[in-house]
Amino acid sequence: MRTIPTITDSCRFSNTLHSGPWASTGRFVSRHPVWTSTALAVFFWIYRSQFYSGDGDQLTRMVEGGIWLVQTELISHAVFQAAYHLLRPWGWDGLSAINLVSCVAGAVSVWILLRFHHEFVGGNPLWALLLFFSSGFTLYCNGHTEYYTLFLMTLFYYGYAAVGYLHGRGSSLRAAVAFSVAGWMHLGIFFALPTLLLLPIFKRRWADYYGIAGGLLLLGAAYYLKMSGQILGVTIQGLSPSQNFVP
Repeated sequence: MRTIPTITDSCRFSNTLHSGPWASTGRFVSRHPVWTSTALAVFFWIYRSQFYSGDGDQLTRMVEGGIWLVQTELISHAVFQAAYHLLRPWGWDGLSAINLVSCVAGAVSVWILLRFHHEFVGGNPLWALLLFFSSGFTLYCNGHTEYYTLFLMTLFYYGYAAVGYLHGRGSSLRAAVAFSVAGWMHLGIFFALPTLLLLPIFKRRWADYYGIAGGLLLLGAAYYLKMSGQILGVTIQGLSPSQNFVP
């Protein structure tokens, strides 16, 4: 009995990856990224989180308490609040509104990933989806009750814009604006700042730093609003119990 794989076995395995259900499904996903993302949004909603993760309980109470801005997640919390205001007349609570936003943001993240794969990688997109779902990102997409899914969505788009710039398919300004929008979702984007500053070096286009500086003005505005909300007369809450009025 032969038990040791041979070269012909490897060739047959390789052929199966280019034909059959794996290949046909990959072609469908590649041709219909919007339909794929929409189907995954439904999947995310069906299996959405039924319990609070991390600060989810506090965030829900802050949403239901009418808080619009939180210091380090300025736009993320505002999106939660807007969704809650729109859905509350139909009996939705804060948890369900946050669930919906996270499921939609997760689906958009997948769409961005598929666009990235199509434009810069090529081949069967199922490999990209397999990597995505095996990495733990599913936890964020299935109605996660914190801000990270919105941050993930904008972080993915920043990666898409940055790599596009390196391939000559976009400006440094677009990459910097994408970076700044991610910062409005969560100021944790600062950890990726070196990746933005290195882009013109890789391209050897020093004048592109003007575009980066212009795009980062938007991020500077977020940081200024966080630090100077009281001076500006804008109510911005913190997540610490000592910094918000929600019990």
